[in-house]
Amino acid sequence: MFIACACTQSGAKPSGSPAGAGVIPAPPPAQPQATVPVASQAGSAGMIADSTPPVSQSESVSTPAMPPLASAGTGSSNAPVSPQPNAGGAGVGVGGAEPPQAGAGSPPSAAGGSAPQRVDPVEWQELIATDWELAGGTEQTFCVRRTLEREVALSGFKPILPKGTHHTVVSIGPAQEPDGVVQGCSSLVTAATGVWGSGVQTPPFEFPDGVGMVLPAGQQLLLTLHVYNTDTQPLRGHSGTAVRPAARTAISQLAEVTLAGPVLFAIPPGKAQVSGSCTFADPSTVIAIGPHMHRMGRHARFVAIRAGQADRVLHDAEFDFGEQRHYPVDNMRFEAGDRLDVTCTYENDSKRIVGFGESASDEMCFAVLVRYPVTHQPGCIL
Repeated sequence: MFIACACTQSGAKPSGSPAGAGVIPAPPPAQPQATVPVASQAGSAGMIADSTPPVSQSESVSTPAMPPLASAGTGSSNAPVSPQPNAGGAGVGVGGAEPPQAGAGSPPSAAGGSAPQRVDPVEWQELIATDWELAGGTEQTFCVRRTLEREVALSGFKPILPKGTHHTVVSIGPAQEPDGVVQGCSSLVTAATGVWGSGVQTPPFEFPDGVGMVLPAGQQLLLTLHVYNTDTQPLRGHSGTAVRPAARTAISQLAEVTLAGPVLFAIPPGKAQVSGSCTFADPSTVIAIGPHMHRMGRHARFVAIRAGQADRVLHDAEFDFGEQRHYPVDNMRFEAGDRLDVTCTYENDSKRIVGFGESASDEMCFAVLVRYPVTHQPGCIL
């Protein structure tokens, strides 16, 4: 995954106890299946964005297909692209309470869902997304690759999160594989630079004035999408990320998104904590931070440790799996050598030891950092 510093970690331990638990390795990536050509996707192109709240579980909207981005040789115009009609989509919302079984799913199709989803065609444009379909009680990860035909400058993100969407991760870099969709991949596989990430019901995010992103023509976007179906009936949807287009001249600071947190941990039954420390390799300014855990997550605490300054708590709050957001930070400056301490608290109500994994029945412990400038440095996965 994209991340941003050199890290050390302490394993999961019962809350309030100095005793640590055994460390387990992260699971290996799943074997990829056949690639589906991009031409079979419904609406996986674009740019985009608005200030509307996240779509609730009861709403139904549809996502218009965006015309292809201009070829790399046509310059870097940032004018909005007019949307075209599209039949694909799905209802919006969050999955049920019990985690499903892994290993089942269908690659994108143009069939869409019973209720279409729409991104506001004036304010936001779809950057990358795909249709998907799952059998009842299953979950799956899809990897969607798309090479940009022209530069995209943006000032905000709006996740496309129909029911069943667990998380999305968007990154960018030189093309590593052909454009298309692969079913059964791992969201631990990302491109060189983090673009955006969202969890359940993540609301739209807009950068402060002067801050944004510029995605170069010729680079390949990679969307890793984890979906799950807690129902007994098949579920289909259209998930991904939309952006708000911006004038290139309005962006003076180029931002990136990165993750910091441990992946080698074991959570025993009961209440327990997982923690780690990430040391920044390059100076950067953090403008937003958010926790990402799964259903056992209860609390997250992120503390900035800086040379010659008092420790600063950037986030210290209860965690809500059903509403995962990025919290603004007032220009938190890290110098090279400064540290971020990450602590996640869990309530493991099962009778098993729970480790890191993409399934809703496994766990994660990440601080999602929105920062500038772009460093292209590997992040902090412990």
